[in-house]
Amino acid sequence: MWKTFAVKTIYRTRTKGEPYSRSGGDSDEFDMVEERVVTFKARSFDEAIERAEKEAEEYVSDVYINPFGQEVSWYFTGESVAYEPCDSVPVNIEVFSNTYLVLKVLKDEELADNILGKCFENESDLRINFLNSELAGFR
Repeated sequence: MWKTFAVKTIYRTRTKGEPYSRSGGDSDEFDMVEERVVTFKARSFDEAIERAEKEAEEYVSDVYINPFGQEVSWYFTGESVAYEPCDSVPVNIEVFSNTYLVLKVLKDEELADNILGKCFENESDLRINFLNSELAGFR
């Protein structure tokens, strides 16, 4: 059965090359990060993530030159998470996007842990601590 899923993907933007000049606006210490949520029609969470990852590779295909003469390129970090919205949502639309700066030394895995949350052993058991027993049918 086809359903609508929303998938969050994470991207990094980097500059390459020596700048024409130095000013307060250029720095080689930072990357820009973008979080995007896009909706997809799929039969499962895994299929939704596959579709999102394919779309992500197309999304980062542009390269351009910044005001300092440096090449700017994006890449998909390979990190994503899917969820099924409670309400009806159109497919193939970007429903959220946010950009911010991070230190370049921050690894993609650490970035993903910060954005998507770190997974823990026995996580499903640990989450019971936060379950609403009335809504879940516990008495």
